Amino acid sequence: MHGIKHLLPLLFVFSLSLFADAQVNDDFSDADFTNNPTWNGADALYTVNASGQVQTNDVVAGQAYLATPLVDGDLSGKEWQVWLKHGFAGSANNNSRYYLSSQIADLTFSGVQSIGANGYFLHLGEAGSNDAVRLFRDDNTGDAPTLILSAAEAGIAGSFEIRVKVTRDAVGNWSLAVDYSGGTAFVTEGNGFDDTYSTGQFLGMVSTYTASNANKCYFDDVYYGTPVLDNTAPEVTSLVVIDGNTLQIS
Repeated sequence: MHGIKHLLPLLFVFSLSLFADAQVNDDFSDADFTNNPTWNGADALYTVNASGQVQTNDVVAGQAYLATPLVDGDLSGKEWQVWLKHGFAGSANNNSRYYLSSQIADLTFSGVQSIGANGYFLHLGEAGSNDAVRLFRDDNTGDAPTLILSAAEAGIAGSFEIRVKVTRDAVGNWSLAVDYSGGTAFVTEGNGFDDTYSTGQFLGMVSTYTASNANKCYFDDVYYGTPVLDNTAPEVTSLVVIDGNTLQIS
């Protein structure tokens, strides 16, 4: 299991009611991506590994994707969360896009251009050493996608295991927060504005890789829906008097 599945019992207790209004909520604990919800795409090129993560399962250079419907499709006032991992340093031939919204289920692309996504995606991995989590708009016009905002430069320059949270309000203000340890200690790293698209049909992951990295792209803990609020107040579990001026509270 990756870090968050061990840390959740120590840090937070999430009530199921927090996710009651979720349109997509999948931690792949059922060990497949074919039900509740159903993911479609290059199914044969993915597996759910022993840690409950979706992992590419190819042996040659290529591109693989999985997508699932957004159900209501409304992007206003929404939050996206996802755990992402690359077991390699990114490059022009080794990178992933995590689509927050797309008008089509086929998320494959050639060069920089998709075949009709018309939506938004996070880009992970690039040439050079300034790899950052970047939010783009994909217009399918034949031009390069439009950058909306970026997280810290070089934040994912090597192999990484991160958790990302993206929010969008009703008018098109976007916020990007990242925990570079893969946990939920999110730090807001960028804000931007774009209101080009207000609806979408699918979300999903598409990875491009060389043969040596064909089984080293991962994603897990997918959430799309109303913003998740932690309404559970902290609980004091112990209090120790250190001296006349100091208390140790857990």
